[in-house]
Amino acid sequence: MLLNLQSEVLRQRRVMEHMQDRLDRMERAPRQPLSEPVVAAAVVAAEAAPAVETPEPEPVTAPPIAAPELPKNRSDALKPAVVLNAGPWESRTETVADAASTPKPVKPPVPAAPPAPALSLGERFEALVGGKLPIWIGAIALAFAAFFLVRYSIETGLLGPAVRSTIAGLFGVALLGGSEFTRNWTRTSDDPRIPQALAGAGIASLYGTLYMAGQLYGLIGPVTAFALMAAVTVAALYLSLRNGPPTAILGLVGGFAAPFLADSGSGQIVPVLIYLGLLVAGLFALAIHRGWMWLALAATGGGLIWSMALLFSNRLGGGLALGLFIAVVAIVASLAIPRTGKAHRVIQLLPMAAGLVQLMILAPLVQFSLQGWMLYGLLSAACLFLGWKQVQLLPASALALALVCVLLLQAGDAQSPLAPGAALVMALLFGLPGHALALKDEGKPWWAGIALGATAGPLAALWATGRLGEALAPGWLAAAAIAASLSWRGRSEAGLARRGGAALAGFAVFVAAGDLLDDLWLPLTAMVVACALAAWGRTCADGLIRRMAIVAVAIAAIGWTIQIGLDERGLIGSVLGSAPMPDMLPLLALSVLPTLAFAGLAWLNRGHRLDEAYRWPALLGVVMLALQIVPSDWHPAAVAALVGGLIASRRPVPLPRFGMEALAGILALTLFSPLLPWITILGQSLSFVETAHYGLLPAPVRTAVTLGVPLLIIGGALASLRRALATLAEMGLGVLAAALASALLYWGLKQPLHIGDADRFLSFGFVERALITQMFMAAAWGLARRGGDVRWAAIPLAIGLGRFIWFDLFGLNPAFVAQQVGALPVLNVAVLHAAAVTAWLWIGARLAGMDRFAPWLRQAAIAGSLITVLALVRQWSQGSDMSGPVLPRGENYGYSAALLLLSIGWLWLGMKQRWGWLRIAGLALLTGVTLKVFLIDAAALEGLLRVFSFLGLGAALIGIGWAYGRLSKAAAISAGGFGEPTIHP
Repeated sequence: MLLNLQSEVLRQRRVMEHMQDRLDRMERAPRQPLSEPVVAAAVVAAEAAPAVETPEPEPVTAPPIAAPELPKNRSDALKPAVVLNAGPWESRTETVADAASTPKPVKPPVPAAPPAPALSLGERFEALVGGKLPIWIGAIALAFAAFFLVRYSIETGLLGPAVRSTIAGLFGVALLGGSEFTRNWTRTSDDPRIPQALAGAGIASLYGTLYMAGQLYGLIGPVTAFALMAAVTVAALYLSLRNGPPTAILGLVGGFAAPFLADSGSGQIVPVLIYLGLLVAGLFALAIHRGWMWLALAATGGGLIWSMALLFSNRLGGGLALGLFIAVVAIVASLAIPRTGKAHRVIQLLPMAAGLVQLMILAPLVQFSLQGWMLYGLLSAACLFLGWKQVQLLPASALALALVCVLLLQAGDAQSPLAPGAALVMALLFGLPGHALALKDEGKPWWAGIALGATAGPLAALWATGRLGEALAPGWLAAAAIAASLSWRGRSEAGLARRGGAALAGFAVFVAAGDLLDDLWLPLTAMVVACALAAWGRTCADGLIRRMAIVAVAIAAIGWTIQIGLDERGLIGSVLGSAPMPDMLPLLALSVLPTLAFAGLAWLNRGHRLDEAYRWPALLGVVMLALQIVPSDWHPAAVAALVGGLIASRRPVPLPRFGMEALAGILALTLFSPLLPWITILGQSLSFVETAHYGLLPAPVRTAVTLGVPLLIIGGALASLRRALATLAEMGLGVLAAALASALLYWGLKQPLHIGDADRFLSFGFVERALITQMFMAAAWGLARRGGDVRWAAIPLAIGLGRFIWFDLFGLNPAFVAQQVGALPVLNVAVLHAAAVTAWLWIGARLAGMDRFAPWLRQAAIAGSLITVLALVRQWSQGSDMSGPVLPRGENYGYSAALLLLSIGWLWLGMKQRWGWLRIAGLALLTGVTLKVFLIDAAALEGLLRVFSFLGLGAALIGIGWAYGRLSKAAAISAGGFGEPTIHP
């Protein structure tokens, strides 16, 4: 220690010598002379001017600050120069001719003061070890000296307990006296650390002495020890005013430790609380006086730690004293902390938050007694008052409201008889100032939140614990009215008051309805709330309130889903199946009124993007309602009537986007079941699985209801447009109408012959199929003959040709599948059917406006003539049933002769019409017939028959060649030399 003291004295001496040396150098330094132009001007002015007395300077009033003027052109006239005299307030104005031409020097800028050099690591170490630590280590060493002195006396038995305690106390008092002496002694008065260290060591020694005398040796009673420790604490706090934070820290620790050290075990906490209150008050006063925020926070923490310890002890008593202490400490701390300095809002809120939590813990410990509620109400009222004064403390009020709701939940579960009354009082305590200040600009969101929480929070806590009883519906209705009034008062500004009030009002009405109404009507109540929110949002032009209605709609949808799934499955069955019409009450609650509610929401949100979202359920609701009130067979007619009415009305209907397309799709879905037999027939026909389809067709009445009525409605509606189908919905409906017409046509064509078994199919299958095909061909010819767009004629033509090719040539060809075609050689169904198809194609190619399609139709007709000739030979040979397995010789020769004649006809017609493709086809057919005769027919003959066969074939071919050449030449000459060239063999 002596070495450290000597080192510190030497260091301080060197510092003083260095400072004195710098002052001497500054005094000896010469002053800087004035600049040369200024000196010259001063000399000339002094020689020319007469000696006059210098008047006393008059006080100069500073002129008002004005905007700077633009610089003007300087004149050549000389202006007076101001020459400074030696005196600080003297000046003389003279006209100097020589100084006018001398430029004024520009003064160099004054350099900024250089920054103080940063201390090096060694200098910082020297300042710490040599300047601060020795004194404090010395103070600690004095305390340890006292401790080891007492220990030595105890070990050697030199001193008894009383003497030891006395010596320790005297030592502590001596240290305090030394602190005051060093403060006033001239040699140590300039260093405050020495009295600080001695005072701290003395306070610590006195605390240790009292602990030893009271707890270890029992020399003094608890009351005396308590009083002495309080006195030491007061002394420590007093000395901290002079010695700074270290002494205050010792007083803080010792003050809060005093009740524990002086505890007598009597179980009385009132004296302890009084002492702690006085201690905390003294610490707060000291913290405010010195501006020590840390001391205020430490005092708050110490008080709340003591109260928390007492909460979990067995010394609560009635809890009033402890609760009052908690409340007072929290309130005083919230007031004291801001006065010690600029504190963050979180720091200011901590005492209130801790006090509220402790009072919440205290309430169940005192069985939710009246005192517990009163104390919590006291602190809550303080929070509200402080929040009114200081906006930054408003979160404490919100926390108090949240914790009181938790308390009410606990009290309700504990069946406390004071819970309903406490809920009412707390609702009024928070609700009255909350509603009164909800629209205040300062702290508006917090006050509005407190108002809404006070309106619903305590009520919800009692509702959750089942303590409301018969007051449930009236309570929630009252809450709804209060919340609605708050929203109405805040209607002019978008904020929590308007939006939160609307949301709470809707929720309260829904909860009240749950108590008053049957479960069947709860979803509808949610829809009513949604409509009210949408209307209020439209009135206030508040999009958020409008979007709140979506939540109510979602709740209603969930409710409907649960009810329909559990209790009212018939509603779905009547829509998707053949279930009967549901009862009137469920129909009204789950279909009619919800549809009206969605329509109302769509109307209330017109012009808003939510409009589209509400139109869809309204439209689907209308469709579902129509399907629920009519039998299942009338479902297509009902949807068709809805669609047809919308089309025929020709008025703007507020349908959602693609609403008509959706209705067309729904109509198609309702037609799926009635059209299922036709779909089955189509599949079987295309796959040739079944040919007797009459048994699959429905009865006439059901067909008329399910297909005929929708066709009449849709067809009439589309016809009423008197224009081409333009929109996607109209074209879709047109396709449906065509499908219905085709199904009805098929049903009607199947009725005359009613082929329902294999025998009927053998007798009339081909006849019926040929008649249906010829009907389509005739319809195509009729549409093409009318003129206009020939694409309409292409539809029945494609159907007729498709049937002829798919069924008559491939799948159900009478040459392979047994069918009766008629016994007459030429006048039979097979020949006439093929000839008629050929004739339709040939006549169609000659119609006006068919130039574009004429070549294709002629080629198809030529192919049809080939099929006709083959059918003629086959029926002539086989008879009515053309499916014989054996090919007779006569039929084989008949094919050759008939095809030879057909090729001659093709060649003649090709040359006459100058159709090269037909001549090529005729030559190809002739070649094929020739090969057939040489390879097949002649090979089966012998003798003269073979000879005559070849002679006849050769003559025929020569004649054909000669005739072909003559006809080709004649055709070329008649065409003026522009005919196709003919090559003669």
